Formats: sequence, structure tokens, C-alpha cells
Amino acid sequence: MRAAFWRRVAFSAVTTLLLLFLVEGVLVLCGFPSTGIYRGNLHTEWSLKPGLDTTVRHVQVDERFGLKTSSSGFRDDEIPESGPWVAALGCSTTFGWGVEADQAWPEVLESLLGVEVLNAGVPGHSTHQGVQLALELLDEGPDVLILGWLVRDAQRSSRPDKSAKAPAGLRATRLFRAFAGSKKGGVTVSTGPYRVSPADYVGNLQVVIDAAKARGVKVLLLAFPMQTPATAHLDALHDLDVPKIHPTLAASSFFAEDPIHLNVAGNRLLAQALEPQVNGLLGRVSNVEVD
Repeated sequence: MRAAFWRRVAFSAVTTLLLLFLVEGVLVLCGFPSTGIYRGNLHTEWSLKPGLDTTVRHVQVDERFGLKTSSSGFRDDEIPESGPWVAALGCSTTFGWGVEADQAWPEVLESLLGVEVLNAGVPGHSTHQGVQLALELLDEGPDVLILGWLVRDAQRSSRPDKSAKAPAGLRATRLFRAFAGSKKGGVTVSTGPYRVSPADYVGNLQVVIDAAKARGVKVLLLAFPMQTPATAHLDALHDLDVPKIHPTLAASSFFAEDPIHLNVAGNRLLAQALEPQVNGLLGRVSNVEVD
């Protein structure tokens, strides 16, 4: 009797495991649950999927905007094969969340400069994720890097970005994600640690700056305008020996329903503020006419 009981238990366990493996395989083949516009591990490192041609909903504004990405996963054309060209890095504030691609400040800046400006902004990125992307882009030979990270670094979260770990075991399965859901990074909270501390923020930027200088690439540090300034992170920037710009924009430059992201007018004003310094780094004379 006891042996028969354990045989039934073993048979049930094996059957259950086989069923779970079958379900997991079907989910993998179907690409469910979807990671949306992102690829990679949404807990630790992610980027935009290449070859996208879709629309995305700006939740707060309740409107959709277009999103096309290159084969490299950037919201732009392919990486330039020759110079001069500029790479603009950052989070969704560089990407241009809520506006069309040609309205985002990197593209507006490109039209003002007459020089290619690659929009390498990845929504949700802090300097913790952005360092590796910056180092990879440096190998492509840009003349200038604009480093626009700040907003996400100064965001409060349930844990710092450097403490994030990729799910393991059952948590890494699609079946678990289908029930539990998944999203980028930690949980945003009103109080808690910074996603990236001011010291780590500066340290991450310094890694990129040192790598850029070693390759003869010039760097412009953009302290992105915020309606509530990230004072601790801004103060820490004084230790970095590179050109900096910290534009001040009125509340009317941001979406009324979304005080983090710039609207169409705000993106243009930021591009106009950047143009003289970028032209200077390129060794050119500014031609912009500010409205």
C-alpha cells in the first residue's frame, strides 16, 4: 500500500512538471507575456527592441505617439558611419516621451546644428544602466557625447539600482511573469533610497567621461531641467571637470499632466539652449535664432 501511494505521488509530480514545462514552452513560442517595447532583463538591464514600428500610449496625457527604432534599438536612424556626429544619452527625457521623434530635443538639436545627433535615450535608464551603453557608443566614434541622465538617478525607489538582481529559478519563468507581471527597475516610492546615490551618480558619469577623454571625444553634461530640482545630485556634479549646462525651463514647458517630460515647446527650448555649447565643442559657430 505504501509503495503504491508513493508511486502515485511520483507519477503526479512528474506529470505536473511535464505540464509546467509544456506550458512554459508554449509561452516562449508565443512570446507571452510580452516585454512591450523593451528587450533584455527588465529588472537589471534593458534597451529598446530593434525594428519597432508602433505607437505608445502616454498614460498621463492619454494620447499615443509613434515609435520607430533602428536595427540598433535607438529611436533614430542607424548609427552614423562618419562624422561629425553627436550622441545624446539619457532616459525618457532624452528619448522624448510623449512627443513624436522629430519633436524630441535630440532631433530638434540636429536640425539646428546641421549635424547628426543620435537619440540614444532609453526610457527608465539611470546612469547605472547607461554606463555600458555609453561605452559601447564610444566605440562607434562620435565627436561629442551629451550625458542627460539625472531624473531617474534622483528618483526614490524600493531599492538602489545597483542592488537589483535578475530573477532566478521559478521567478525567471514566463509562467511566473504571466501571473506576477514585470516592469522596469524597482518600485517608485515617495521615500526610500535614491535609485542612484549622488556619489554613485558622479562615479558612473566619471567612468564615461574618462573613457570619452581617452578616445578624444568631448563631453557635455546636461543636468536635465526638473520642476523640483534634484539638489543633492546637482551639488555632486561640481566635482566633474567637463562642460555643464543646467537650463531652467518654466512649468509650461512640461506636460501639465506629467511634470517630468517636456512637451513639444519644451523640447525645442532645450535644444536651443544646447545648440551654442554643442557647436562650440564641435569647433563651429552658433547660428541658432532663439524665438
